[in-house]
Amino acid sequence: MSVAAIGSSIGGVIFSPCVEYLISEFGWRSSDKVMGIFIFVICVPVTAIIIRTHPSEIGESPYGSVIEEKKTKKSEKRIDGKQRKQSIYVLFLIGIFCMTFANGAALQLPTYLMDLHYSPSLAAGVVSAYMFVGVAGKLLLGWMVDYFGVKVAAVYNCVVGAIAFICFIFAGHEKMLLGIIIFFGLTSGITSMLPTLLTGTLFVQHNYADVYGVVVSVNRFGGGIGTLLVSILFDVTGNYDVIWPLCFCMMICTMLCILLCFVEQRKIRIR
Repeated sequence: MSVAAIGSSIGGVIFSPCVEYLISEFGWRSSDKVMGIFIFVICVPVTAIIIRTHPSEIGESPYGSVIEEKKTKKSEKRIDGKQRKQSIYVLFLIGIFCMTFANGAALQLPTYLMDLHYSPSLAAGVVSAYMFVGVAGKLLLGWMVDYFGVKVAAVYNCVVGAIAFICFIFAGHEKMLLGIIIFFGLTSGITSMLPTLLTGTLFVQHNYADVYGVVVSVNRFGGGIGTLLVSILFDVTGNYDVIWPLCFCMMICTMLCILLCFVEQRKIRIR
């Protein structure tokens, strides 16, 4: 999964300066049209060729079709989303919302940097740089999941994400831009990979589709609310002074919710 996920980081490295150039030369409206056409022409055919409708087409079984004799003791101890206490489900969704809220707010980074009187090219360069670091960040996340488990990887990403938002707060100092590039880049897989991994770990696979559908909805909702609220707060206050400390708190809240989910998981016994 981590190898597949690095595509978004590589795309960010390549296209951030391209989009910055298009906007500066032709305006954001024309740039949006160009990028929309480009994405349609490239992504639709590639998706049609690569995506398979049924797992059997590539020799796999769908989630939930676990053969009885292949069930392991570990899988039996996983908690079914319909059987678990309501509290663990709510905690999980709160954590996902907080995580994606903070990352949605961070989409305003280029605007924030320009508000601090950095040049548009430098702002785009910072985005490209942290996307480049994101390639390593996603590979590191995959490695941590393999060797230390999802819980450790999730806590690590939340802590590093919180540090990144501290760097956001002090971005007026040029040295802090390096901190943003490193720490925010290392957590670039937090919204694309962690929700999937956590859902598969906390919820038994035969209920995965139902639970993950809700998780994706909360994921998108949190990101949208984060982006919108940042804009509203900036319009009201004229600055980003409230926004980044709020995002820092959101990352801490995410970490606590995830840890509580695992604590609750231990208390529940599956027959």
